[in-house]
Amino acid sequence: MAATHFSGPVVLGAGSVETLSAAKTLVPNDSGKVFFLDGTAGATVTLPPIAAGMRFKFIVASTFATSNWVIDSYEGDNINGIIASMGSSVAGVPAVGED
Repeated sequence: MAATHFSGPVVLGAGSVETLSAAKTLVPNDSGKVFFLDGTAGATVTLPPIAAGMRFKFIVASTFATSNWVIDSYEGDNINGIIASMGSSVAGVPAVGED
């Protein structure tokens, strides 16, 4: 049996994990994935068109110095959920009708 090696963070119980270091447009089959945002600069990740039951999880995996990661929706202004900041003071920021 071959050994499995992980080059990035491991999320136990995650169905599918992908590391992003540049801009990407997601497709419906990406639903359920955990995305590690890992680049020297931020980029834009565009979500696919809205469909019932779609879920995406984004985790900032490294410090970047220049620009932000942007999660953009296909239709605009319809992202809902919570942005959890795990910095020096843990906080949950609601995202309602955002882009």
